[in-house]
Amino acid sequence: WAKFRDKKTGKIFYHFNSHFDFISMEAALVSSRLLLQKVREIAGTYPAFCTGDYNCTDQSPAMLWIVESGFLADSKVKAEKSEYAELSTVRHYKKDVPKGTNQIDHLYFTVGKSKIKHWQLLLDEYNGLYGGSDHIPICAEWLISN
Repeated sequence: WAKFRDKKTGKIFYHFNSHFDFISMEAALVSSRLLLQKVREIAGTYPAFCTGDYNCTDQSPAMLWIVESGFLADSKVKAEKSEYAELSTVRHYKKDVPKGTNQIDHLYFTVGKSKIKHWQLLLDEYNGLYGGSDHIPICAEWLISN
C-alpha cells in the first residue's frame, strides 16, 4: 500500500495492491477479509482504491465478500462509462482476448469518498502482446470527492 497527496488539490488518498492465491478459495476469502480490515485500518476516512490480480471472478465468494461489505465497490460495475467490460482480463501470450467472465483482475474503490467516471481494459499491443503481460491492464478515471 501507499499513501499519496495530490499536489494540485492537496487531497490524500491510498492505493492498495494485492495478488491472491489461485489454488485455495479459502485462502482468497481470508485475503479478502484481511484486505478490507487493512484498508479500513490504514486509510481510515481517506479515499482508497485497491488493485490486483485477485485470481477470482467477480461472482466468487472472496470478491462478493468485498463488494457486499458496502465499504469497497467494483469499479467496473459502478463506472459511469465502461469499455471492453465483456472481455476477460486473462489471456495467453500472443492470442486473442477472450470474451467471458474470466476476469480475475479487479479495481475496487471506497464507497462514498470517490467515484469512477470511466473504466476500460487497455488493449494496446506491443510486439504482439497486450500490455506486455498475460493479463490485460485495467484503466479507470477515479474522482475523489471533496
